[in-house]
Amino acid sequence: EGFVKPLNYNHPEWNLENKIIYSDNENFCLRKFSDGNKNPILVVPPYAGHHPNICERLITFFKNKNRPVYVFDLFEPSPTSDSKDNSIEDLVNYLIECIDILGESHIVGLCQGAWLSAITLSVYNRKQLSYTNAAGPIDTYDPENEIWQYSNNIPMWYYNWLVCSSGGIQSKYNQLTGFYFLSWPALMISRYVDLFLALFKKDKKQIEKWHENKKWYDQPLNIAGKWYLESVKYLFKENRLVEG
Repeated sequence: EGFVKPLNYNHPEWNLENKIIYSDNENFCLRKFSDGNKNPILVVPPYAGHHPNICERLITFFKNKNRPVYVFDLFEPSPTSDSKDNSIEDLVNYLIECIDILGESHIVGLCQGAWLSAITLSVYNRKQLSYTNAAGPIDTYDPENEIWQYSNNIPMWYYNWLVCSSGGIQSKYNQLTGFYFLSWPALMISRYVDLFLALFKKDKKQIEKWHENKKWYDQPLNIAGKWYLESVKYLFKENRLVEG
């Protein structure tokens, strides 16, 4: 008691200072995190059902190099918002709007943001300076991978049912349940072993880090139902990024 200040488990938000320089008020915004005298870096977050502040370490790294850093930030959809009907094509168009604002830039895509960036830059006629893929699925054919197994062994009607039953979105709770099924040993056992060891060592920094990660992981975000279903069908089931 008194060793670590309890964290507020409200919904995660951005911890780094930033300002919105452009927004369409319904679907996305472009956030600026730092200035610099070099070409801008545009970070495209994972958008796999968690807050994009997972990118903050990367943003801080670029800021410390005096680079101008921006983030393409999608707003969380709800069953009553028009954004629940956003398709992959819509996301591509939103990302192109941001790239047009920034001009020649370096694109860094993480996870789902990496395949979105790859699709965008493959159809966009303005030459960008670089594209960096951080753990993003491009060739998704991998029978030994659990995500491939779930995507290909579960019929498409089930994914459609998930979205329809949630009012046109991939519910944050469905998404979190899926993550727990994928990684239950790590999330239900190893995670708490790590906490116990940190408490035993009285490692305040590690305990705070553990709470921050749990706060982030267990507070998921809704995903637009349309592009979620398209990504399951076209990218993970049919592997169209490398096969047509």
